[in-house]
Formats: sequence, C-alpha cells, structure tokens
Amino acid sequence: MVINQPQFTPQKKNKVNPVLIMGAFAVVLGLVSALGIGQYLNKQTAKVSELTVMKAAVVASRDIPPGGMIVIEDLTTKEFPSQTIPMDCPASPNLIVGREVKIPILKDEVLTEAKLLPVVVASGLPTLIPVGMRGVTVRVNDIIGVGGFVKPGDYVDIIAVYKNKNETISKAIFENVQVLAAGEKALDPKAVPDTIPKIVSLLTVAVTPQDAEKLILVSTNGQFQFSLRAFGDKSIIASEGIYPEDVYGYVGESGGSPNRKKVGAFDGTVSSRKKNIELILGNVRGYKILDN
Repeated sequence: MVINQPQFTPQKKNKVNPVLIMGAFAVVLGLVSALGIGQYLNKQTAKVSELTVMKAAVVASRDIPPGGMIVIEDLTTKEFPSQTIPMDCPASPNLIVGREVKIPILKDEVLTEAKLLPVVVASGLPTLIPVGMRGVTVRVNDIIGVGGFVKPGDYVDIIAVYKNKNETISKAIFENVQVLAAGEKALDPKAVPDTIPKIVSLLTVAVTPQDAEKLILVSTNGQFQFSLRAFGDKSIIASEGIYPEDVYGYVGESGGSPNRKKVGAFDGTVSSRKKNIELILGNVRGYKILDN
C-alpha cells in the first residue's frame, strides 16, 4: 500500500533592497540639509540687508576740546550703516546743544553720551528767573505785601517814598515786576492758584541787574510798598512821582513851591517841575501842563 505524503514547498522571504533604503535616506537627508541651508541663507540675507540700511548719526563738524560747551555749529549729521551706530548716539543735534564735553572729540567723530558730561537737572528758584534778570528778596509786612494777597506769579509795582530835608516824594520806581516767591513758596505754574491770603515776611521778585541795585538801596535806606496789578495788565505809566502839594495842594514855604526843582527817579538827575491845571470833563479828570 502506497501512502502519498504531502510535499513541503519552502516559502521565499521578500528581501528589502538596501539600495532603496539608502536612496530614501539620502533624499530625507538632502531635504533637511536644504531646509537648514535655506534658513541660514535667509538669516544672512537679512543681516546683509540690515547692514545696507543707512541711518543718520550726529558727528562733530570740527574738533571740540574737553570742557567746551557744544553749540549747533559744532555738529552735523552723516549717514552710516544702522548696525554700526552706537546705541547711545543722540538722534538729533538739538538734543545735545549746550552739553559739556568730557573728552576730546575729533572732527567727523560720532558723538555719544559717554563722551559728554552728565546732564545736571536744574531745579529750584534759579530756574524761574528769566534770562538776564536777577532774583531779589526784600523784607515785607502785611501792609507792604498788600495784606498777604501777593502770591508767586503775580505782577506788582514797587512804590518808594523818598525823603530829604525839604521834600517828600512817592514814586513807582519799578513797574510790572513779577513775584517769583512768597516766603518759602516759589512759583509753580502747575499748581492750583491759592486765593487765601497768606502773610509772609519775604518776597522775591525778578528785576534787571541795575534795578536790583536800586531795589536793595531802597529796601535798606528807604520806605517802599508793593502795589498789586490786575491780571494781564502790562501797562507802563512812567509816573514822575507825587509830591505833598499834589495831594494837599500848595502847602507854603515849608512844603516847597510848585516851581521848585525836584529830584527825578532816584538817579541823581534834576528836572524842572512845571505848573499844571486840573481839567474835569464829566467824570474824566486830567491835567494840562503849562510852560513856566
């Protein structure tokens, strides 16, 4: 008896082609490399673009010695690649005009904060005094200071009383004078105006250097009083002064004569006092000067 045995046929395994694997790996590696190179090139292109962007910088138009104060004629501007300009270079010449130089600066040299002395922030009363003026403090009382209603920022006339052996004269020696400080309170343009009167013993005003000398003389040897001006009133009267007879009429030899000589504006000059008549037209009063 013959038994038929099943025949066994071995299966063949699918072999992976190493060439295909290497090819795929090469493609992936190429893509990654291409992407990296592209990003690198983009960054370099951006850097090149930044280097080609020009920007103005402040430079010296001439040599500036140390300790010198910068004026506008010392400066000019030139174009440089933006990346080469120092971070502390001023954006405009006007920002450093008036600054002092710390180290020598050569012509065409870019200016920086490191080459300049630090800015000193001005504060206090000196910043309130107009250029060319002087701040003078005088001692006052409640009468001289208009009952405490004179405040920083107000404008006043200063009336002095001059006496000698034969005559007395009252005259506004200064007109439209600004008050800088009352006591310890200085002018503050941002502050809300204070309407409550405050009696102080000192008032500081702004006057010219010549008027400062006059005011100190009057406050030391004479009598004076402040006259408060209306807001916005800038008028100048230039009064010749008032004598006793202008108030009381002719007072005889003891008070002088209308034709006498008088001392003018406390400057040592002598002027002739002319006769005058009073004119009243309705509610308007004036004077007509008559020649001697």
